[in-house]
Amino acid sequence: MVQAKIYEAIRFTLQCIISIYIALEIAIPPNLYTKQLVFCLIIYIILTYKVVPKMINTFSRYINLIKLK
Repeated sequence: MVQAKIYEAIRFTLQCIISIYIALEIAIPPNLYTKQLVFCLIIYIILTYKVVPKMINTFSRYINLIKLK
């Protein structure tokens, strides 16, 4: 239960940061914040689609398969 609240807080914080970077991109012409924006978006996508637990499960399956052989 506590992890779910922390997860939601992190997602909300990332949403706020992403919206701030988008506003800065629109306001300042030479695109100073593209790297930061892309980085935040990648982290948000990873959190949204729960990539890390899926990767851990995949790696553990491969390790178990290798140990069985």
